[in-house]
Amino acid sequence: LVLADADLVVAVEKTVLGAFKNAGQRCDAISRVLEAPPQREDLLLQVSRALEQTIPWIDRRPPLR
Repeated sequence: LVLADADLVVAVEKTVLGAFKNAGQRCDAISRVLEAPPQREDLLLQVSRALEQTIPWIDRRPPLR
C-alpha cells in the first residue's frame, strides 16, 4: 500500500526487493501494489526504471495500455 505522502524512493526499493528477493518464492513476497492515485504514474515509472537496472534481460518494449 503506497499512500499519497509516501517516500517513493523507499516505496520503489521495497516493492522491487519484496517482489524479487528469493525469486518471489516467499509467503510474504509482493504480488500486488495498491497506490494512491496521485502516486500512480510516478510509482510505475520509477519501478520500471528500477526493474531495468535490476533485471538486465527485461523486455524493453513499451507497456501495453
